[in-house]
Amino acid sequence: MEPEPEPAHPAPPQPDAGLPAVGARVQSEGSRATVRYVGAVEGQDPSKTWVGVQWDEPGRGKNDGSTGGVRYFECPAQQGSFLKARKIEPRWALADAIVYRYCGGGSYGDAADSRRSRGVVVDPRSKQTARFVGMEQLAAQQSDLARLERVALVGACVDHGSSPGQPALGDLAPNIQELDLSENLIDSWSGVEDIAAQLPRLESLDLRENRIQPTPPSPAAPFHSLRVLVLNATGLGWTETVSIAQHMPTLHELHVASNSIVSLEAASPLPEAFPSLEMLDVDSNRIQDWSEILRLAQLPCLQKLTVSGNELSAISVEQPADAGAGAAVFASLQSLFISNNALGKGAESSAEQGSGWAGVLIAHPLSFASLVKLQIPR
Repeated sequence: MEPEPEPAHPAPPQPDAGLPAVGARVQSEGSRATVRYVGAVEGQDPSKTWVGVQWDEPGRGKNDGSTGGVRYFECPAQQGSFLKARKIEPRWALADAIVYRYCGGGSYGDAADSRRSRGVVVDPRSKQTARFVGMEQLAAQQSDLARLERVALVGACVDHGSSPGQPALGDLAPNIQELDLSENLIDSWSGVEDIAAQLPRLESLDLRENRIQPTPPSPAAPFHSLRVLVLNATGLGWTETVSIAQHMPTLHELHVASNSIVSLEAASPLPEAFPSLEMLDVDSNRIQDWSEILRLAQLPCLQKLTVSGNELSAISVEQPADAGAGAAVFASLQSLFISNNALGKGAESSAEQGSGWAGVLIAHPLSFASLVKLQIPR
């Protein structure tokens, strides 16, 4: 009897080195940008393809989308550049990046073989390997991808979940609970849902500094276990954030700093959108009126609120317009941070001091009954 052949494994995962489409997120020399043009450039070799990008960082570019007197796209001055295709760093599927990061660059078929990954860490961007003394036990544990619970791939050029012809993310590492994808290239909320749908145990997701387009969330959104969501500097507005959060019944902690949010008004009642929310971070936005903060007053479980770095100039404890008569204001709130606004200079003070703006906050008998920590200018 002929022996059964060894099962074939997929080829080792590779990054996507093809030309990006207009609108795609890319990275070059460590800086991220959005593709605005792909094609020939007048005055250059017509057989060469150029990629016109708008950099995230103002002043990073050399032009405004025009060169040689020809306009190819629109962007602010000194925020556009034309790059040779080889300057674009390869983009990765999350599943492939996990294999390279945690298995020393081996294929999926080699993932269970810890001998290939002892002490080896591979950078998904360059595929350069480094060996560290004393990491054998850790590498052996990480190489068993099915047991991975915490994954951090910061700035790894990840832009989607799985690649055709490679094992699905959910088959590769189904037990991930904490996932840090900050500073990557994910550009749509549907892409986030595709990743989360394959990770049923996901509890914490960090997406900061991915420029995410607000596609409508799926009615069957796969966030049933998510407790912590970080959306800092993603460009998502408050309306989109609330729409997303309605599909996260267990969400306890939400970060939406640096998104140029002006208003906290939402189409649906916030207590229904955030029934379990305990911590909310809206730092470094553009909120000017305290009435916007009062929209959060009826969140039933909110214990910590940070609104530092906004443009607030005054504080009031007037009843929110949507609160019933005699309703408590921020009844569960224990910590409030309002530094670096336009309220004046000061330092941390306790709620018991009752002076200045702190006195305004605690003067109303129905306001901030549980407050024990307050950081606010005097």
